[in-house]
Amino acid sequence: MIVYTVQTEAAWKQFKKLGYLEGSKENIDPDFIYSYDWMVRVAKKRLPHYEGNYPIWVWEANNYPDRNAKAWGRENSKMIILTLDVPNEWVLWSDISYWCCAMTASSMYFHQTNKPTVEDWFTFMDEEYRLIFDFDYLLSHPDWYKGKEASLEKQGVIGKIPLSFVKKVIRFRAREDKSINEIRSDNWDNRKENRIKKMNRKLRKRNEKQKNCKSDLYEIKTYIYTVRNYGLNIQIQSYFLYYQHFSTYYS
Repeated sequence: MIVYTVQTEAAWKQFKKLGYLEGSKENIDPDFIYSYDWMVRVAKKRLPHYEGNYPIWVWEANNYPDRNAKAWGRENSKMIILTLDVPNEWVLWSDISYWCCAMTASSMYFHQTNKPTVEDWFTFMDEEYRLIFDFDYLLSHPDWYKGKEASLEKQGVIGKIPLSFVKKVIRFRAREDKSINEIRSDNWDNRKENRIKKMNRKLRKRNEKQKNCKSDLYEIKTYIYTVRNYGLNIQIQSYFLYYQHFSTYYS
């Protein structure tokens, strides 16, 4: 399977020297470290060859990295696009937009004063963000990508990459991403503010729907509502089917 990864020239030199490439914790923003740790945790469970390294991000064969994009690095820094041929089972794919929401959750947890334990937070992430890997659901649901399938963009994570996987090397110079200089002063998500807000609205809508369904189901299961119509008592139990329809996926 052909995939692409974008790296600095320094990382490429280290790659050639060591004979392999792996992710580095030092290159991860502290705000996002918990979301990366969670992704590593999931990858270790799902990928037989993943050893727990911090991830290297890759892109699909039909999504060649745009060298003119303004998010690869500091202006004029030397960058590399590597074409890799990797086994299918070495890559864990996820939805990049949903991943932005996961990073938001990581940042909130990082700055939280009375944190739950990391394991409790991982459990929350497993429940809240499991759909990030479920493309069948994301593409079939109207709240996500149904009817707008082309807007779904996949990103992949892979662990340690041997040099033998490299098939092509392209060099380029990064263009300046001016928002980089504003991130720490005006909140980290300025570059993707609109997209993240949109995804968070979807999450709130979904969670509210789930909460309402569970609440109504509880009330219906606890009480049988009686409607008096011309002196007749009608037990309304058909509501079960209606509300169970909405709670099926989340049960």
